[in-house]
Amino acid sequence: MKTLLCVLCFLCGPVFSFGLDRHAFTFTDYDLTVTLDPAKSGFSAQGTVTLRNDTGEPQKLAVLQVSSTLDWRAITVGGKAVQYVSQLYTSDIDHTGALSEAIVTLPSALLPNQSVKLDIAYAGTIAQDATRLTRIGVPEKLAARSDWDRIAGAYGALRGVGYVAWYPIATEAQSLSDGSSVFREIGAWRQREAAASMRVALAGADHTLHTTGSPAPGCSESKAECSTWNPVGWSVPALLYGVYQELARPGSEIAYLPGRQPLAEDYARVITQITPFVAQWFGTPSRPVRIFEVAWPDSASWESGAMLLTPLKQSLPDPLQLELVHQVTHAVLRSPRPWIFEGAAEFAQALERERQAGRRAGIAFMEAQSSPLTAAQRFTALQSGEIDVLSRVTTVTFQRDVQLGIEFPAIDWYDGTGFLVRRTANVRSAKDLDGATICVQPGTSTELDLADYFRKNHLRFTPVVIERLEEGTAAYFSGRCDALSLDRSSLASIRARATTPADHVVLAEVISKSPFGPGVMPNDLRWMEIVRWSVYATIDAEELGLSSKTIQSALESDDPGVQRFVGTSGGFGAMLGLDSAWALRIVRQVGNYAEIFDRNIRPLGVDRGLNRLWKDGGVFYVPDLN
Repeated sequence: MKTLLCVLCFLCGPVFSFGLDRHAFTFTDYDLTVTLDPAKSGFSAQGTVTLRNDTGEPQKLAVLQVSSTLDWRAITVGGKAVQYVSQLYTSDIDHTGALSEAIVTLPSALLPNQSVKLDIAYAGTIAQDATRLTRIGVPEKLAARSDWDRIAGAYGALRGVGYVAWYPIATEAQSLSDGSSVFREIGAWRQREAAASMRVALAGADHTLHTTGSPAPGCSESKAECSTWNPVGWSVPALLYGVYQELARPGSEIAYLPGRQPLAEDYARVITQITPFVAQWFGTPSRPVRIFEVAWPDSASWESGAMLLTPLKQSLPDPLQLELVHQVTHAVLRSPRPWIFEGAAEFAQALERERQAGRRAGIAFMEAQSSPLTAAQRFTALQSGEIDVLSRVTTVTFQRDVQLGIEFPAIDWYDGTGFLVRRTANVRSAKDLDGATICVQPGTSTELDLADYFRKNHLRFTPVVIERLEEGTAAYFSGRCDALSLDRSSLASIRARATTPADHVVLAEVISKSPFGPGVMPNDLRWMEIVRWSVYATIDAEELGLSSKTIQSALESDDPGVQRFVGTSGGFGAMLGLDSAWALRIVRQVGNYAEIFDRNIRPLGVDRGLNRLWKDGGVFYVPDLN
């Protein structure tokens, strides 16, 4: 009989797994009571989660996932138990390399945009575990340095999604061996849940309790710590406890371990020293930098907003200032957009590095932080919320607009697919490339352009597909390819970097149209409008005769069009959720379209061509600000 039941379980399990949409529901609200048992590494939680059906179809099955060392104890709706299947779900979203997944059958199918509140309870243990890293070959000591979360004795700390799923989530299985898929799934989850609210009552440890949230009422008569994240935004809910002592100084609050006050004083002093420098760029901090010492000395630092969890260490002044300027910037500038929130903090670090060791050191720091997207990665990065705007040589196509759901608010460059060849090859036309090997990037419209052109003209070619542009460029210059195909302006840039540019030729022939523009997702109409009108502003400024050199004096202009542009009349900035000087600042910082072209494109030997204003024989014709 047991054998029969096991066979039935095996056969039934995949019924839930295949075709199950783990992204169907958005978690909109959490209200949890969490109890810790440090002596046994124990963790238990009970409370409610609210789910909303964000698909276009009724949904009968919902997914709840927590760390694999936690077990589901109860799930009810409206006070009545519901049927659910619990299973181990292998995924590197959690530090254990797996999740405890409950597939819940709702009492009735939930219609689109409808919500359901589930009462839940789960419990187990949370010990230090770096399985997801060690099984892909990371040495144990290095793995433990990254995945240090645990409940153990006098000190404990748990970071949320991406580390330990101590609160319920719903994600697709991902593996660290599969490139950046884990981080993209986490990014997609955080984007979906950015508007969610969370309230946690934390109790059980006979020590000081802390979280990365804000204090919330409701725990005054208990030994619990009540916190709220409203909204969760891009922060990661985390909790910790320990025998902490606290140091409060202007601009900082530092919780440190016994006997470590001198180190805490060092950190507070550095924060005081660097705050005026950060304030010059971003303004005065609106909240203190909060630092909690991590009890395990080899642990990697981790941040959530202006809060830093880190082992306090003796450090030379320059590295410590570089680390803390990041946190001070977070204390000044809040933004729901990661590229602004993190980008500003990394820019502040580059400025600090420049102040320490000069301009070259600052530039080197920025280059070290950059991670250019490949052509194949760019759309996934945009769709997952890793980036908010795709500003790269990206051709607007039907498929990208309709199938991928990407909006292109404005065209900022008209180009076409071409070829870079060696002058010694005596190639005069693309048709002379019959039988040639041609380097091309995957995931680009150029791939299809090449195939269409050669098929239409009954020609043959051998594609050499290389993902990263710099590697494809190197392959061409090394002689591995007879030609390199890309948009003509990019080819001109590549030719200019050659050891002897005159040895290479960009063919005059254009085999396809390539209108380029910034891409955004359609879930934020206001952001799409800001991107569109930012592009329009550079073109409109050129038509109005406004440049980076004249824009400030334009504040005194009596021309109605100029007045609307610089913000002295019209109130157009407020319609975008910006201030009145938004367009003025764009031109003051980067210039009008002609200035941008002359600074970046003309030196490559590229003619402006179609990208001239309409009155100069081009196709740029944008709406006025009125």
